[in-house]
Amino acid sequence: MACCPDRGTLIRDRISLGWAKLAQLFGHPYTLVRPLPGSADLSAVEDVQALKAHFDRDPQFRGIKPALWNDRNEYATLTAKVEVGDYLVGEVATYFIATQADITPATAVRCNEKITISRPASKAGMAAHMGNTAPVLLAKAWPVRMTTASKGDSPLAGVPEAGKQSSKDILMPAIPGVAIQTSYEVRDSKGAKWRINAIEETHLGLRLLVEQSTVS
Repeated sequence: MACCPDRGTLIRDRISLGWAKLAQLFGHPYTLVRPLPGSADLSAVEDVQALKAHFDRDPQFRGIKPALWNDRNEYATLTAKVEVGDYLVGEVATYFIATQADITPATAVRCNEKITISRPASKAGMAAHMGNTAPVLLAKAWPVRMTTASKGDSPLAGVPEAGKQSSKDILMPAIPGVAIQTSYEVRDSKGAKWRINAIEETHLGLRLLVEQSTVS
């Protein structure tokens, strides 16, 4: 005889259903894109699903918290199950899922840039040993959150302003099957070139500290 679900499971299911109903009533259409190992070009990924998503900066979804210029995280209710690292692509904005739990809304990061990440070519004399004679594309047009790094985060803190180069923070999900490393190259949507100086694994995803490169 099958056992009935325990009380905790029933409560969790009801809460999840309530979040889904909220998204159905007030949400907007989005396409869920789930990156797969080896999928360097996110636009070519075929693992997609249509859903509705509703976002709010207030975890109680009262719609009263104003948007601030540096806000990057929002709470999300959805009509379908998602996983950390999934992208939600809409007409107005693109988000990636940073955290996901059973009974609380997901945390989503709103993207404001698309970057391309490459492993640089091996230096002369090392190519034969490394087996890499040309840059290797790891991610193409990958949506991320890119902001100006604070002075406290910059490894160049204390250097005179005239000698400093521009630094940025990039927040993004881990790319399946790809181990991003320092010294890898990043290009933004405007063609500016950056070099990864530091990588941090945070509760919201990968945080890359990049420094603008003058090498074309």
